[in-house]
Amino acid sequence: MAVSRIEISEMRLFMQRRSYGQIRITVAGALMYCAGTTIFYFVPAYLGGIERKFGVSPTDLGLLSAAELWAIACASAIGPLWISRFDWRALACFGALSALAGHTASLFVSSFDFLLAIRVATGFFGEGVLLALSYATLGHSRNFERSFSITYGVAILLGIAGLSASPELDRYLGTISVLAILAVASLATFAAGFIVPSGPKTATVVDTPDLPATESARRPSMGALALAAQGIWYAGAGGFWSFSEQIAATNGFTGSQIARALGVGTAGAILGSLLVLVVSKKIGSTVIIVASTAIMGAAILAFVLSQQLMLSSFFLVMFNMCCAIGTIYITGAICASDDTGRIAALVPAFQVGGMAIGTATLGYLINDFGIGAGPWMTSACFIVSIAIYLVARGRMSWGGAPRLRG
Repeated sequence: MAVSRIEISEMRLFMQRRSYGQIRITVAGALMYCAGTTIFYFVPAYLGGIERKFGVSPTDLGLLSAAELWAIACASAIGPLWISRFDWRALACFGALSALAGHTASLFVSSFDFLLAIRVATGFFGEGVLLALSYATLGHSRNFERSFSITYGVAILLGIAGLSASPELDRYLGTISVLAILAVASLATFAAGFIVPSGPKTATVVDTPDLPATESARRPSMGALALAAQGIWYAGAGGFWSFSEQIAATNGFTGSQIARALGVGTAGAILGSLLVLVVSKKIGSTVIIVASTAIMGAAILAFVLSQQLMLSSFFLVMFNMCCAIGTIYITGAICASDDTGRIAALVPAFQVGGMAIGTATLGYLINDFGIGAGPWMTSACFIVSIAIYLVARGRMSWGGAPRLRG
C-alpha cells in the first residue's frame, strides 16, 4: 500500500520528538550525575585545599571525606521513600539549590566543625538527591547503556580537567578552587529542572509487549538481586582501587611513578565508556559483564605481580576500562528492571556501601597476609557477584523488560 505524504510527515515528526526526548533525558541525567559525583574525582585537591586552609590532621580530613560520602549514600538509601512522592523537576531544582548553597558556603566558612556540618548537609540534600535522581532519569532512556556511557565519560573528563586546573585556579582565586567548580556545576544543573521527566507516572511503556502479571511482580526482586550483585562487585573493584597505590609502593615504585601510573590508568575509564558506544548490540550484556569482570580479575592479579612501571600502567588501564564497561551494563540491568525509579535510586547506596566494605575488608587482609590477599578477595567478590547476577538474569530476561520514555 502506498504511504501518503501526511503519514510520512507524521512519522518523521514522531521520530524527531522521540529523538529529542532521548537527548533531553541524557542531558538532564548527565547534569545531575556530574553534580553528584564530581566530588569523588576532586577528593585529592579538595582535601589538600582544606588542609592548607584549616591546618587540620589527616584524621580530620578522612572524617570530612567519609562523612560527605556516607551522606550521599544515605540520601540514596532512602530514595525509594521520596523518588515517587515528589515531582522530579522540583527535586532536581531542590538538589541543585542545596548543592549550590553548600559549595558556596564552604568557600567562606572559617570553622572546620561548621564546614563538616555543611558538607554533610550538602552531600545529603544536594549531591545525594541529584545522584539518585540521575539514575532514575537515565532509566527512562531507550538505550541506557549508551546514555550512561556518555554521562560517565563526561563526568570523568570533568574530574580530570578540574584536578589538572585546580593548582592554577587556587593561585588565581585565592581559595579552594574545586569548590568553586562544584558550585558552577550545581548552578548549571538547574537546567535539569526544566528538562527532566516529571516522574515515573509520566513515563510510558514503548516497543515491548505486556508482561505477564507474575513476571511483572518478579521484576523488583530481580532488581534487588542485581543491586546486591553490584554491591559485591564494587567491594572487589573499589577495594583494589583504594589500595592500588599501596600495592604499587610495595612493589618498589616511587611516588612520582605511582602518580603517573594512576593517572594513565584512570584514562582507561574514558576508553571503556567510549567502547560501550561502539559495541555491537548483537553481543549480549551478560557476555560483556562476565568478560569485563574476568579481565578485571586478571588485570588485578597481573598488577600485584608486576615489577615494571609500563606493564603496571597497562594493567591499570585494563582494570579501569573494564570497570567502566561493567558498571555501565550492570547499572543498565538494574534500571531496566524498574519503572518507578525506586530501585535505580538505590544504586549509589550499594556502590558506596560496597566500596566501603571492600576497602575495609581488603585493608584488614593486606595487614595480615600482605598484598597477595588482594587478588584472592577481589576474585571471590567477582565470582559471587556474577553468580548472583546470572541467577537474576536466568529468572527474568532483562532484555525483555519494558523501556521507558519521558
